[in-house]
Amino acid sequence: MKRLAASLILLLPLGCDDYGHVVVNRGEVCVDREQVLEFKQTGELALQVRMDCESRCVENEETFCEASIDGPIIQLQSQFLWSEASEQDCSLKCEELAARCVLPETYPGTYTLVHGRDQYTIELPSNPLIDCLAPMDEEAAPSE
Repeated sequence: MKRLAASLILLLPLGCDDYGHVVVNRGEVCVDREQVLEFKQTGELALQVRMDCESRCVENEETFCEASIDGPIIQLQSQFLWSEASEQDCSLKCEELAARCVLPETYPGTYTLVHGRDQYTIELPSNPLIDCLAPMDEEAAPSE
C-alpha cells in the first residue's frame, strides 16, 4: 500500500496575526466512545485531535480539523492557534485544546489514518470501544 503524502491544507483564518502559537498536524488522535456507538448506527465517525497541555495562559484559541477518506486511507489535517494571556488571566489548570472533525459514510473495515508524520491503524467498528490511538511503528507503517 502506498503511503499518502500529506498535502497541507491552509486553514488559517483571516487576521491570523493575533495568534502567537500555531501548531499544524500534531496532537493525539482520539475517538470518543459515544462516537463509536454512533458510527455503528449511522456510519458517521467523529475524530478528535487533542493537543498536549501547552500553557496555563491560553486565550483567543481557535481549532480546526478536516478529515477525508480515500479507500482505506483516512487523511486528517488539524490546526491549533492561540495567544498567550496575561499573567493575571492565567487559569490555575493547564489548557487542553481539542479539534473535532467528522468523516461521513465510513464503512466497516480496517483503515490507515494519517495525521502529520504519524500513522495509525483503526478498525471499525471496534470492540472494545476505542479511546486514543497509538501511532504505528515506522517498520509497520505502509511504505511509500
